[in-house]
Order: sequence, then C-alpha cells, then structure tokens
Amino acid sequence: MAQARSGSGNPSTAAAGPSSTSAGPSSSSASAAAAERSAAIEREIDLLNADPFDPEAQKKIAELLRKQAVEENLEHAIEHAPEAFAEVVMLYVHLKVNGVAMKAFVDSGAQRSIMSRSAAEKCGILRLMDTRFAGVARGVGAGVICGRVHAVPVVVGGENHVSMSVTVMDQVSEEEDEE
Repeated sequence: MAQARSGSGNPSTAAAGPSSTSAGPSSSSASAAAAERSAAIEREIDLLNADPFDPEAQKKIAELLRKQAVEENLEHAIEHAPEAFAEVVMLYVHLKVNGVAMKAFVDSGAQRSIMSRSAAEKCGILRLMDTRFAGVARGVGAGVICGRVHAVPVVVGGENHVSMSVTVMDQVSEEEDEE
C-alpha cells in the first residue's frame, strides 16, 4: 500500500500527516472538501471543453471524470463502510502445543489452523504428519502443504486443553520466529 498513513487510515486525512491528532474530519467537513474537489474538477472540464475536438483535451476530461468517480466511490465507502478504513490489531495468544510454549496468531476467518514445518518439528508432532493431505494452498499467494496432523494437544491460557487438527506448511512466515 503506497498511501501515506494518518491515524485514521482515511486517504482524505492522510494529507494531514502523522501529527494530526484528531480521529479524522467530521462528516460535514469531509463532505465540504469532497464538494470543493468535485467543483474544481467541473471547472477544469469546462475549460477543457472550450475545444471539444482536441484529442488531448478529451483524454484529460476522461481522466478527470475517472478521478471524480474514484472520489465519489471513496466518499460512498467512508459513509457506508467506515470499518474498512480502521486500523486492525492482530491477535496473538500464548499457548503450548504438545507441551512446547509458542505464540500463535489468531485468524478467526481462517478455514484451517496452519503451522510451519519447522514449528511442527520443534513441537515434536512432525512424526504424526499425514502426507496424504499434502498439496498446494492457494489464496493471495501459494504455499506447499506438507500434510496434516489430525489431533494435536494444545493448552491455551494454561488451563484450556483442546485437541486440534493442524495443516503443516513448508513455510508460513517470518513472524512465527519472533518468539
């Protein structure tokens, strides 16, 4: 993401810079700013329409109209889905996997629990990996699935004992090695 970040994650407030202490502009000031940008685009289109047969002017008009549509789309999203612009705090928990203390990232939307091959080896569960479940995981990227351990003993919070299935991946991420 190449966009500068302000405290709110809102592109319309990103220009305020990191020293901005407010959570973002009020709805009325954001609407006024959007109306001013829209009026400026309209004035520029009017100037370019002075010669409707100029191909360069028509290209500029098309680009201005595209930018105006992007602005309107952004304003719509800010009004109707403001949660899309909020900072997201990642949730990590301390647990024991097969008696080995680890830090795990919680992804409540994940279809499977995954672990790197090196972490599975560290926990002593690699010997239980069923390679019949090997394959390729595809999503935003792709990764090699080594297999699955069907029942892994996990202790969360020192007292909650659960058994869970873990898909073992060839590589997961560098964050796993932060511990």
